[in-house]
Amino acid sequence: MDNDGNPVLWEAPIAEILGFRREGDTTTTEAFVSRPLGDPIAPAGLYAQDESRIVMELHKAVAVSGRRVTFESYETNDEVRVGASYELRQMWDSSAFELVTNLGLVWSRETYPGDGSACDSCPLTYVWFGRDRGDGAATEGYRSGRAWITVDAYERYIRDDILRVRATT
Repeated sequence: MDNDGNPVLWEAPIAEILGFRREGDTTTTEAFVSRPLGDPIAPAGLYAQDESRIVMELHKAVAVSGRRVTFESYETNDEVRVGASYELRQMWDSSAFELVTNLGLVWSRETYPGDGSACDSCPLTYVWFGRDRGDGAATEGYRSGRAWITVDAYERYIRDDILRVRATT
């Protein structure tokens, strides 16, 4: 509810950029966020306010002190301006993050069954599974137990560990 008692739709927290630097393939971004963030804080993205255009991907939160967060991004040419504010949109919930960081999970590439016995979309990329979903739907993926992720998600987040979170958990 707003100050007048009217319902308010969810709004993304705002991140004010306090610092930005690049060393080698690592970009470090320090931000002050408008409200506390739930876990996992990253991966996330900074978006131009009032637009759906991503300005920068934030791969890992490396330091958190209250509402001050330091992020790392890898192999990116994205840039943000110190002093500017952006919407901060977190990508995953804790169960999705666990699929990536749990080194005990064994993944096998399989054809998606499409019989209702598995999830309908990838919790990491949000791509739909199943031939009946139309263009862009995945017909195969990687499965571990009852969890399914797309081939792209497996290659990016498990095999290549582009977020650099698997070796440090």
